[in-house]
Amino acid sequence: MTLAGFMKKISTICIFCIIFFSCDNSLTPAKPIINKGIADKRDVGQSAHDLLSAVKYTRLNIEIQFAPGMRPHDHSVNNLVSFFKNYVYKPAGVTVTLKQVGSIAKAKITTQDADSFALKNRILYTEGNLVSLYIYFADAASTRFWIGGIAYRNTAMVVFEKTIQENTKGAGEADRIKMETGVVEHEAAHLLGLVNNGTAMQIPHEDPSHKFHCSNRNCLMYYAIEAGMVRNPDNSLPLLDANCMRDLKAYKGVE
Repeated sequence: MTLAGFMKKISTICIFCIIFFSCDNSLTPAKPIINKGIADKRDVGQSAHDLLSAVKYTRLNIEIQFAPGMRPHDHSVNNLVSFFKNYVYKPAGVTVTLKQVGSIAKAKITTQDADSFALKNRILYTEGNLVSLYIYFADAASTRFWIGGIAYRNTAMVVFEKTIQENTKGAGEADRIKMETGVVEHEAAHLLGLVNNGTAMQIPHEDPSHKFHCSNRNCLMYYAIEAGMVRNPDNSLPLLDANCMRDLKAYKGVE
């Protein structure tokens, strides 16, 4: 490999890492102006136990909507389903619905914008024995350009798919899948109450400098793992560490 090729590869990996695990859970949108789906209008982490266990809800549906051209890769969706099947207990099953919807019609958006869009477009809400998650893959960037996704409600997140596609362009399909998977799994784990945000820690491991994130730099829930990713030659996807898995298991309700 030439020096120029090597530097290009390192640059791609660095960009990938910066976006991959950057998130901000301090951006709570304004309260909704309508009552539809009131159970899904609380803050991040407040439905953690409902998502993890079957005490109240035995089914989980992941409603994925996407702007034109922003459909997530099938492998990324399958990875997310596997993630939930590993960490939640839903004996009636985990299902996915996908639908193309309109553009959010802004170049950069806030969580308030995402919340307003969801109020107009979300179809499934938590009711009966079903707990539902909503994910919008937006054709927009965050007002903070390096963020790949944000969990902003107890059952909702936005993924800045345009940012993901732009920063994996030319890097190959596998890199896009890794970035999409990492973003949605990281934000999904926030919805499950990690770290110390709805699901109590069994052993202290919250990063004191970065609230709601793991202190283990090799964990999926570390606030930013770019240094570790650069050192990893295969650019592999990090997983939840033992402490994060222990926290989830404590509320899952089954072995």
